[in-house]
Amino acid sequence: MRFLSPLRALAAAALLSGGFSTSWAVPIAWDGGASPNNNWYDAVNWAGDVVPGAADDVTIDVSVMVTVSVTSPAINFQSLVLGGVSNSTLTISTGIVGGYLEIRNNATLIQDTLVELQLTSVTVLSGGLIDHINGGAAKVNIVTTGDFTLTGGASIDVDGDGFNGGGAGSPTGAAGSGTRPG
Repeated sequence: MRFLSPLRALAAAALLSGGFSTSWAVPIAWDGGASPNNNWYDAVNWAGDVVPGAADDVTIDVSVMVTVSVTSPAINFQSLVLGGVSNSTLTISTGIVGGYLEIRNNATLIQDTLVELQLTSVTVLSGGLIDHINGGAAKVNIVTTGDFTLTGGASIDVDGDGFNGGGAGSPTGAAGSGTRPG
């Protein structure tokens, strides 16, 4: 009788149980298409003419103001890198249920909704900005299951409307409690 080595037995068991995943993140970049309209959900705006989904690594690094309207479903992605070289802005008027968000130099995420943005982690690098529509009902309302990293030179602007922060027992700022870097 022939026996499998422990490593082969483990691999065989994983294959039979569906324990290995063959799915890989697909990189998708904003290219603006032939007739751009700045709408996240219009496939013509994305390389390959495909709107990003939950398994995609998304990049927006062109000079553009991308919008997600209040009537649209929450956007979803595995990762989103906003900015770097170009002045990129993403205005969210609905939710985000996504993975990792990185806001680089020359990039701004504007929250124009009271809907909580749910992410696994957020990194805002020097020159990156998280903002909200000042004077409106929107507040910066981001919840992560992992790290929220704000590096030197990065900003979160909550002037005038406050913020919602953290989980149970975490602070919530009242209107006007935010500060803007000098």
